[in-house]
Amino acid sequence: MGVLTSRKTTDSLNQKRYEHFIQLHDALQKQGGLLLVFSPENMYNTCVKGKIYDSTNGKWIDVLTPLPDVLYNRFPGRRQERKGHCKNVLKRCQRESIPLFNPHFFSKWCLHQLFSQHTLLKKHLPYTIRYESKQSIEKMLEHHSFVYVKPSEGSKGKGIYRLKKIAEEQLLAETIKQSQLYQNIEEFLNSSLLDENWLVQQGIDSDCINGKRYDLRIIVVRGQGDYHISGIGIRQSGIQNVTTHVPSGGMIVPFSHVSQRLNIPLIRLIASACGHQLETAYGLIGEFSMDMVKSADGHYYILEINAKPMIFDEAEIQQERLMNLCSLFYQLTKFPSPSITTNNHMIN
Repeated sequence: MGVLTSRKTTDSLNQKRYEHFIQLHDALQKQGGLLLVFSPENMYNTCVKGKIYDSTNGKWIDVLTPLPDVLYNRFPGRRQERKGHCKNVLKRCQRESIPLFNPHFFSKWCLHQLFSQHTLLKKHLPYTIRYESKQSIEKMLEHHSFVYVKPSEGSKGKGIYRLKKIAEEQLLAETIKQSQLYQNIEEFLNSSLLDENWLVQQGIDSDCINGKRYDLRIIVVRGQGDYHISGIGIRQSGIQNVTTHVPSGGMIVPFSHVSQRLNIPLIRLIASACGHQLETAYGLIGEFSMDMVKSADGHYYILEINAKPMIFDEAEIQQERLMNLCSLFYQLTKFPSPSITTNNHMIN
């Protein structure tokens, strides 16, 4: 099983601990598989030069192997993924029928357009427009108490603004690092670098725990013709309200604290619909994560879809994800393996 990543990552495997790769290696080894990490430059005509993990010594070692039976795309750079060696590797997998997932990063705007075509999913999208001028923000703030301005190709909450009108003209702009008051929208725009690749999105008055909003972080893996939830992590806002990402001050809340508030069958239905809609547009989607929010009036909104999910802090969710990924690898390569599971202890 090949893991495609950058040369920078492969060169630093023994200097930094890449926990997701090591955990995936361990899970795959238990089922008799071999995990190979390599960069696009090192895929040749009949072989691949990469690294495998030596569990005994806790080191990654250099190897030369045949072409992988399946390719797991974890390349970290959006721009580099679309050109050069990386693009050639992805095209070659398609040409030689090597199962590949996921094909690329997602664009927030492209996903919004894609999901807007789906009967169910369009009901669960926050109202979103492309940024064109100050009127884009003005019109949204006329109808919503606050809005988010975000880059279409951003991730991990970086670059997001939470905008709220304070007085007739004054605008409060919050980021994951600071809050700043502007006298008007023009002053805000003069200090930012917005262009047509940015989105303006309706802010959701969300359900709260002890006065603080929370999001659902959901990991979804394909298996047996459908998309299954491997786990739901709960993230609560901390010192800032822009994002619930833990590195930005968000907090992990046990799933049991909110499970009775959630409509799990509906969440499953939305997750499955997202997977099939993504597959229709982009081909094989092996896994993705979803950020969802339940509003104060009980409606569910899809906030983000991530093609390359980060490691989950909850050990039981991460373990379920790994086992389901391994089952999918075997399904794609026609080798016998245990069937995918659905994390009964987390979401039933």
